Amino acid sequence: MGNACYYSVEKLVSSSLLSKNLKVRIYETVILPVVLYGCETWTLTLREEHRLRLFENKVLRKIFGAKRDEVTGEWRKLHNTELHALYSSPDIIRNIKSRRLRWAGHVARMGESRNAYRVLVGRPEEKRPLGRPRCKWENNIKMDLREVGYDGRDWINLAQDRDQWRAYVRAAMNLRVLKSQRYWGAVQTAAFLATNAASSDSIPGREVESLSPSHRNWMCVLASHIIANTVKNGTSSDETSQTSNDGTK
Repeated sequence: MGNACYYSVEKLVSSSLLSKNLKVRIYETVILPVVLYGCETWTLTLREEHRLRLFENKVLRKIFGAKRDEVTGEWRKLHNTELHALYSSPDIIRNIKSRRLRWAGHVARMGESRNAYRVLVGRPEEKRPLGRPRCKWENNIKMDLREVGYDGRDWINLAQDRDQWRAYVRAAMNLRVLKSQRYWGAVQTAAFLATNAASSDSIPGREVESLSPSHRNWMCVLASHIIANTVKNGTSSDETSQTSNDGTK
């Protein structure tokens, strides 16, 4: 479906009469919704993610065109890093993971009478076939959360807090964009909050002031959650060391 949609607008994407910004808008409003239809329920392997990235790079290369080499003077295709620098929006995998986390939060907050929740927490009674178990949708959710800094196991309980879950959803969407200087400063501020737990007077404010209110909100929520996990882990480690010392005595 994605290739069919792309080839239906290929003449517009490759036209020299349209600006690159307009072509990018065509990609994001016409092609991308068709490709990502129902992606909230997808279970992706690394090979499938690679194929999706290849499709997006193909479309972006058609949009931005070739580049003249400064040394040889010949035209060549844009490298992946050059494409990512020109296309400032989150890539297709970031979109999928963010939407998948958003839908997982909705399902986790549903009542026990809803079919989606029963499918999520249910366990099949029959024996599975021999061989390696297939990658489950819940495994993708746990891997997505691990990428944004959550190492806990009970993600369903975490999803009950809408603010914390929304912060992880936005972090999953902006994971590659966070490498820019503006957002990277915000991440450093969040790390400063998490490690020092200082007062608001000692927080470096230049990076925070440059952010929008929504990004400022998820940064503060994420920092507070990191602080809570740090305190919890520190308490558990102290209790473990105290127990070991008592056993030694």
